[in-house]
Amino acid sequence: RYWRDWSSDVCSSDLSLECLYLDHCSKLTDLGASNLRGMKRLKELTLSGCLGLTDETLSKLSGLSSLEYLTIDNCPGFTSKGIRKLRNSLPQCDIVHD
Repeated sequence: RYWRDWSSDVCSSDLSLECLYLDHCSKLTDLGASNLRGMKRLKELTLSGCLGLTDETLSKLSGLSSLEYLTIDNCPGFTSKGIRKLRNSLPQCDIVHD
């Protein structure tokens, strides 16, 4: 199944999830990743190698005030401007990118 098919189930059914690793999910898009914004307890998120994501996803993540660690290596759709905006929105979050 594609991420967009089951992401809403995962993200809405387990709101207590604190860590989520989505490395190299080639089918993950901004639409599917938008379901992450409901995960208010999420502390650690890895999106490395998710080639279908753009700054739109980063803007959705800005509402995750519990996020402490985010890895976004090898995501060419993320721009330095988008990452800078996210850093300003989540100053407590350690953002790792290339």
